[in-house]
Amino acid sequence: MEAGDLNLSRHLMDRMVQRDLDKNWILETIQSPDKEEHVDDDEIHFFKISEAYSNKCLKVVVNPIEK
Repeated sequence: MEAGDLNLSRHLMDRMVQRDLDKNWILETIQSPDKEEHVDDDEIHFFKISEAYSNKCLKVVVNPIEK
């Protein structure tokens, strides 16, 4: 999944501001996750632990849209 393929939701943009999340960490989590869970046909969870963020784990929920 490439950055250009993403449509950031209002929910995500709000959380990025509230939690001071960098868009690059979100993209890195999607492109190179430590763990990936396919919850349903239309929902994937990506997880990534980052040393740059005090070893915190970021969870990104993606709802793929068929093109």
